[in-house]
Amino acid sequence: YAKSAVNVRDLPDTSGNKLGSLAPSQEVAVTGTCNETGWYKIDYNGSIAFVSNEYLLIFFIPYLLSIAHIYLVIICGK
Repeated sequence: YAKSAVNVRDLPDTSGNKLGSLAPSQEVAVTGTCNETGWYKIDYNGSIAFVSNEYLLIFFIPYLLSIAHIYLVIICGK
């Protein structure tokens, strides 16, 4: 979720066009991370967008991680 109000951009840095913003405590789906800048890639109204990693607090859901691990064990045999 957003730690505070933050701009949402079309590129993973401040040079990207502003698409909108997130409100404090607004939840978003993080879909990846930019290797060069560390910014998070998010799903923003059905489109790909980016938010500074300094403004989001990320929570992992243990249950989903367990399911992902089980899936990897079955598929990959590891």
